[in-house]
Amino acid sequence: MKAISKISLATLLCAIILFTTTQLVLADLQNTTYNSPFLPLNIPRANIGLTPLFSPDHSTKEETELVMSAKKTIDIAIPGFDSWSGCTYPKDGCMGCSATDLLNNEKFPIFQVLINQIVQHGVKVRLLTNKYDDKMCSGKMDLLTYLKIAGADVRYYTTTTFLHAKYITIDGCKSAISSINFSQTSFRRNREAGILVNECNNAAGVVKFSQGVFEYDFFHGVPLDVDYSQYSKSDIHMIQTSTATVTIPENMHFANCDASSGDIQEFNDNYNISISASPDYAYGFLMSALNQVKKSLKISIYEISHPDLCDYVIQLGNKGINLKIFASHYVFAKSEALEAYQCYRKLVDNNINVVLSAKQCLEFSHEKYWVIDDNILMMSTGNWRGSDYPNPPYVFPPKKGNSSTWRNVNRDFTLRIDGQTAILKKFLAVLDNDYQQGYPYSPSTSTSPIKQSINIRNY
Repeated sequence: MKAISKISLATLLCAIILFTTTQLVLADLQNTTYNSPFLPLNIPRANIGLTPLFSPDHSTKEETELVMSAKKTIDIAIPGFDSWSGCTYPKDGCMGCSATDLLNNEKFPIFQVLINQIVQHGVKVRLLTNKYDDKMCSGKMDLLTYLKIAGADVRYYTTTTFLHAKYITIDGCKSAISSINFSQTSFRRNREAGILVNECNNAAGVVKFSQGVFEYDFFHGVPLDVDYSQYSKSDIHMIQTSTATVTIPENMHFANCDASSGDIQEFNDNYNISISASPDYAYGFLMSALNQVKKSLKISIYEISHPDLCDYVIQLGNKGINLKIFASHYVFAKSEALEAYQCYRKLVDNNINVVLSAKQCLEFSHEKYWVIDDNILMMSTGNWRGSDYPNPPYVFPPKKGNSSTWRNVNRDFTLRIDGQTAILKKFLAVLDNDYQQGYPYSPSTSTSPIKQSINIRNY
């Protein structure tokens, strides 16, 4: 097992050279007003299986094996689709690798599995992601281009500004909803959290809801356009006929902290479960739960930067609610970091402690979940930001021609599970372990200027 203590200076300098020499620009493809068609869904006593997913010690194996288990269909909605072997980010103004390199040397195991599922087993694969204004090197390709040539249906998200959900559905009955981006950092160096919902034996409706959102977004997506003339006939033939060797890497060992989340399993029960999509009524869905707080609120999250939610936490503190707030010590975008630390300063000024994740441990604490009164677990793909939980009205015009009314909003999912369930206790145990290793925020705390300068889209 590979031991990691700290990011070396050489690694950081390499990252700065790699990522700051070229700007990665998101193409906002929303061109019509979005009127929020998806009301939250509440399903009482849903007889389903729920499996907790955590990075860095479970998500690589669990999500790879999930994709490997598909018999008919694989649907993926993800902010970006990163190479684990250096083929994603622009180098000298362009990006990409050869088809042979991607087949033989790409280390992302889900990519390897997708190749085999398409070529070897005829599984129907659909991928939805954001479009970035990257330039491909002549004759080179990225992972999405490879999969499109292999036979996947790849489209770019257009519904709102940004696709922020991390979503995989297998055979229309099993869905992984999580904070886990398709980057090596997210799978292997971050704290991430998610839930695998298994309705294959009993179609309760959670997967049907999330899949309905996917179908809507995919229908409105813009297909990836591939110029086949850039690639040789032999490369195209290889892509459409060759299989990949699937290698799931060992978990990393973190020498200076305990990053484990323990053993995991599928918990089968009758759950009172609800699901909401952002931006559709998501703020109201969240506030309806927070308004039920009577004794305690425990939060484990990447960032809190929504001013109204920050103020609401202060109101809870003033009412004597027991608060446990755990957040990432790094927030990667400078503007987001400033907004988050402004909130934490307000909380501390109101005698509310904020504990940040251990600096000597993981890259980011990128998870997003919270527990109300030790009785309600909520887990999201989005943070407590205005882009993930936008205030009403739930009508979102595109930026073009509507700059005064446009809002930067994301597509996300939020799950709510009521009751003192086994899965709630598992999430609480991970929160407690991370919290005990963290350190208290103080106004002098600041994020790393080196981290902030690295322009990564899938941390």
